[in-house]
Amino acid sequence: MNAHVSMQDQARKANAQKSTGPKTEQGKAKSRENAVKHGLAGKGVCLPEDLQRLVENRRLETGAPIDHDDRHSVRLEDELVLATVLIDACRIERHQAITHRWDLDHEIEALELAAKIRSNPAIIAKKLERTAQGTRWLIEQLDRLIEVMEAEDKLEGEDLQLAYDLLGTAIRNRGPETSIEEVSDVLECFKNEIERLRAWHEDVLVPLEDQQKALAMVGAPSNETHNLKLLRRYERESVNRYMKLAAQLGLKAKPGPALTAARPPVPMPDIAQVKEPCVDGPAEEVNKPSPVTEEAAVAEGAPKADRDEPGDMSHGLEGSRGGAETFTSPDHPVPDPQLH
Repeated sequence: MNAHVSMQDQARKANAQKSTGPKTEQGKAKSRENAVKHGLAGKGVCLPEDLQRLVENRRLETGAPIDHDDRHSVRLEDELVLATVLIDACRIERHQAITHRWDLDHEIEALELAAKIRSNPAIIAKKLERTAQGTRWLIEQLDRLIEVMEAEDKLEGEDLQLAYDLLGTAIRNRGPETSIEEVSDVLECFKNEIERLRAWHEDVLVPLEDQQKALAMVGAPSNETHNLKLLRRYERESVNRYMKLAAQLGLKAKPGPALTAARPPVPMPDIAQVKEPCVDGPAEEVNKPSPVTEEAAVAEGAPKADRDEPGDMSHGLEGSRGGAETFTSPDHPVPDPQLH
């Protein structure tokens, strides 16, 4: 028995040695490139060329009074500048999600919630009523069941169970899966429920959506999708990171005259999804305008740079885990939005 266990252990160790992943620097770089989708969840050092240019422009604008020959100081500056890019990216993506995908994203979440209605019909049915999209789904299902009952004078099988689900009836309180005998009473019940849901939808939920969108634009948690919650979390963490690093680097607001009039609104641009390979460079060359490929960095004996690895957190700073969608469509230059 012990010999058999020992042979199994040896076999497992041998198999593990065959699955250690890429070993060359080029292979490791390619693997990291495959894993990076948007740069919001990690440390963001692995950047495509367009975003590198944006980071370097921000570095110049920030004007941190540091020794740029000191690697630690430059690393702090890297993290600070990247935090500003992440803040803007989160706000741009939130704007796109609210203005272009609000109804679609909420409809998807309503359908995902509706798929769970059998597990806890009373609670799920009420949760669906909280959104215009969920309420529309409830109305559609009731309409269809009414059509079935008017045509066949009964409900059976899945239609019967769905009727119980929509009424919030617990499984233990349901009758046999045969038919509903008092069709006229059930029809009247369903029609009254549809009338109630339509009034709720038109009088309350639809007018409320504009207010919910406005609150979501500023990051207030009101009827948020999962994606919007992630973006708010990434933005909050990036703001906290920026404030801490600004204090470490000695950055302060520059004094100047107070505003005499309100500033005009800044239009929200799109941020591109770029496809250039992942590149980085040694700390000494971080301020050079041209990117340095990983192969060149390794050839020059530069130290390995930190990467945007899944679940990796910045050392001593807040990081973030998880994922979100890519920003917008490709083939557009990366903007440099001004924050107000």
